[in-house]
Amino acid sequence: VNKNYVLSREYGIGIMRRDQNKFLKYTTLSKNAVSLMAARNLKSEEMRVLYVALTRAKEKLIMISNTDNAEKTLKNIASKMGRGDVLSPFETTGMMSYSEWILSAALRHPSFKAFRDKADIGEECVVDADFPFKAVLANRLVSEEETFNTKRAKVNEELKNEIDERLSYRYPYDSLVGVIAKYSASGLNSEEGIDEHFASSVPSFASDGGMTAAQRGTAVHKFMQLADFKKIGAFGVESELSRLYNEGYLTNDERKAADRPSVRAFFKSEAAKRIFSSEKVFREKRFTIEKNASDIHGDLPENTANEKIIIQGMVDCAFVEDGKIVVLDYKTDRCSTEELKERYKNQLLIYGDAMRAITGMDIKELILYSFYNGDTVTV
Repeated sequence: VNKNYVLSREYGIGIMRRDQNKFLKYTTLSKNAVSLMAARNLKSEEMRVLYVALTRAKEKLIMISNTDNAEKTLKNIASKMGRGDVLSPFETTGMMSYSEWILSAALRHPSFKAFRDKADIGEECVVDADFPFKAVLANRLVSEEETFNTKRAKVNEELKNEIDERLSYRYPYDSLVGVIAKYSASGLNSEEGIDEHFASSVPSFASDGGMTAAQRGTAVHKFMQLADFKKIGAFGVESELSRLYNEGYLTNDERKAADRPSVRAFFKSEAAKRIFSSEKVFREKRFTIEKNASDIHGDLPENTANEKIIIQGMVDCAFVEDGKIVVLDYKTDRCSTEELKERYKNQLLIYGDAMRAITGMDIKELILYSFYNGDTVTV
């Protein structure tokens, strides 16, 4: 509230006024108003915190406050108490500590006569109270020597042992604290290349109207997801791109980004020929499977190794060949096929487990196709 400007969701903004010629700053009506309301809200929040603290005690509440001059402090608080049964909101807003708030109310309690005497106020301010309150004014702190010479209560060994046992308790599943319960299959990839799609969206003011490399890669994946492979085999890639654009599935920029030699090369590749000749093809197959936590985190202890983790994902393409499943995943990363294999090996293994569970068929091959290299690599 003491800055040059104050922001408030309810009351707007208050700004200091500057005199450019005299190099002076002046407060303004709006600044005073918003600052006042902001300070009032802060006080309200502090009161809420104090209320919560005071109402959490179950059996006994002990409060301690210290001051260099008790008489001066109590007289100052007494001067703000007023004469009514309720403290003035204006005065309470001006108080600067929890101690002032508590004492301004406590001085009215019958048990606080010693405090009232110190503050030099009479009994006319006392109000009825139906709860006990032991109030003590200590003139000095107890010395360390006196503290250690105080006779100590006998230790209850049974209670002490129970406390020790509880405090030394260790949660048996603490090895799972850092383990995520649900993964996406792509989240299991190698950390190399994870920045590929970071900040892939270009702000309009910084864009020349084109697409980033990541956005072009996304466009290719979108085309591969929506394309009818049979129509591509019959009429070609350009015809299918036009169909998807005309039917509103692709924007013009996405159509242009997906119309690339690397896409045409895929449909002439050996991988595409195998898809076309397959008796059954799965496209964009979504799955949810369970895995043991130890399959993802190999260093887990025995008691948590078999805890289940959920993995969700979507297989780009899979097809039946020789009575077994071949999983094919497309990638647009600009790297070698060996780097691609290392980066996405875990993801492909999960895809294989998923397709085995879905179809009940054995896995023949796990393949990555690189649009960048125009080549495949087997995992």
